[in-house]
Amino acid sequence: MKTTLLLLTFTLAFSSAAMAQDVYTSGNYTNEAGYRVAAVYKNGELLYSTSPNATLDHVSSSVLYLDGNVYWVDNCYTSDNDFNYGDVFRNGERWLSNPVGSRSRINVLFTDGQDVYAAGCMDVNGTNSPVVWKNDDPNIYALLDYADGIVSDAEMVEGYIVACGNRLVDGDYRGVVWRDGPSMEVIDFGDDNPQSLAFYNGDVYTLAYHNTLQPTVYCNDQPLYSLTSGNYGFSISVDGGDVYAVITDNIYHGESEVFKNGEVLYAPPMPLLFIEANSEGVYCVGGDVILKDDDILYVQPQDETQFWAVSVDLTCQNTTPRQLPYFDGFENGQTDWTCMGQWDVDQHNDGEASYWHRGGENLGVSPATGNHCAWHRYNSTYEQEGRLSLPLIDISSGGQVTLSFKTYERYPEEYGRESVWVSRYNINFEPQEVWTQTSPSAEWKTVNIDLSDYQGYVVDIYFEYKGENAHSWYIDDVSITQTVGVNESEDGGLAVYPNPAADRIRIDGLEANSEVRIFNMLGELVKTARLSADNEISIAELPSGFYLVRCGEYARTGKLTVTR
Repeated sequence: MKTTLLLLTFTLAFSSAAMAQDVYTSGNYTNEAGYRVAAVYKNGELLYSTSPNATLDHVSSSVLYLDGNVYWVDNCYTSDNDFNYGDVFRNGERWLSNPVGSRSRINVLFTDGQDVYAAGCMDVNGTNSPVVWKNDDPNIYALLDYADGIVSDAEMVEGYIVACGNRLVDGDYRGVVWRDGPSMEVIDFGDDNPQSLAFYNGDVYTLAYHNTLQPTVYCNDQPLYSLTSGNYGFSISVDGGDVYAVITDNIYHGESEVFKNGEVLYAPPMPLLFIEANSEGVYCVGGDVILKDDDILYVQPQDETQFWAVSVDLTCQNTTPRQLPYFDGFENGQTDWTCMGQWDVDQHNDGEASYWHRGGENLGVSPATGNHCAWHRYNSTYEQEGRLSLPLIDISSGGQVTLSFKTYERYPEEYGRESVWVSRYNINFEPQEVWTQTSPSAEWKTVNIDLSDYQGYVVDIYFEYKGENAHSWYIDDVSITQTVGVNESEDGGLAVYPNPAADRIRIDGLEANSEVRIFNMLGELVKTARLSADNEISIAELPSGFYLVRCGEYARTGKLTVTR
């Protein structure tokens, strides 16, 4: 039988198919006696609640998933709807307990990755003051202001508490952002009412609305975007440098708009009160509905359910070494970011480390392809040593193995150092430097690194940035490929070349005008075309990645790598 030699391009781990994440929401439902019961849900199903026979109203305003535990708030109100007490549950057990009648209220839970913090207000010497609690200690951890006020939202930012809310000044409540207490920096928002904040890459983004219902997004103390007037601004989230916000015209019966970087992304015909954007998608909750990217993810039909907050489990869902194939362009819903490690090596920078991030159009540098890339910014104060680790990669034996990625240096004249390291996993084998930058450039370039010496091993690969007041490093389109020689019969796979390709491919062994279908690695049909007289088709519109090429009712298949 006639045979031909075909060069097939494989990759050693593919992770573009996003793993399903568990979605936790908090809120309340109404019991038979007409009282609200604080509750938390997992993927739309009731998980925990306070007593279903409650005779006072209970509402859960916040939920936090951390290290396998679900933390959620129980705010109890008096019969005349005043603050009674606010507690925190861990899973189904009361964890942080404030005295009944303490007039405490908890609006938000947040974390530094280890400890859990709760923020809201509490009666302090007769004044309802903005406060923060830590873990299960009922004693106040931080008093943010001596004035009457309340925290609406808070985050732990570079070792400091940053919170937004309101405080009483000369008889009027004024919007404010606190940083770690009354002795620290305070930003006065005046008549604007800050409801939500988010931190990204050294900047604090705040969503506030004026008493004339004009919602505005601030970056630090400067207005960034004005959103649609006549609405309440409720929640803000930043992912990959993109700023997302949700506003609504009525908490219980209104319509909403979801914004991305100041532009309407979509406008659901329902009230949305909370948004969380991450590498998996954009999640919004309100009423009895949970949305993901403008699609209804879950609906909770329980009596008069009201969702107030959402927390998505972003722990790595697949810890096994990646098999054929691998490509990561850091795009939403198609990245292995939750399974990558981003960490500061020295861990002595007093919270001022410039970690690896995903970045989008707000970077000031356009990604090489698509809408996102990974980057490590410079730090003007501290020397930085940050690593970005890929998931573990299983390299099979046979053929040349190549790690490829695109690189860009901002401020190349201030270049510090960047390198790539590889170690054999679970073996007493010191990491080896396999590449270092020798010609930094403010233009995207492709780097190819031979990893053939690591065949037959599971390997750990990481990108390392070093610098003090140096450059910023951007990488995109990371792939690991293996070229294997295969004897192929006439009725075997398709011979596709060049491979990798950028603009056009040729497929031998088919008649002109044959229909060819191209699928991405999620199994989605992305292109249908017919071969030209010279057996070629254009692939110029396909983004970088790995594809299957099929024809003849799928009887014959080839693999294709597209690079830009």
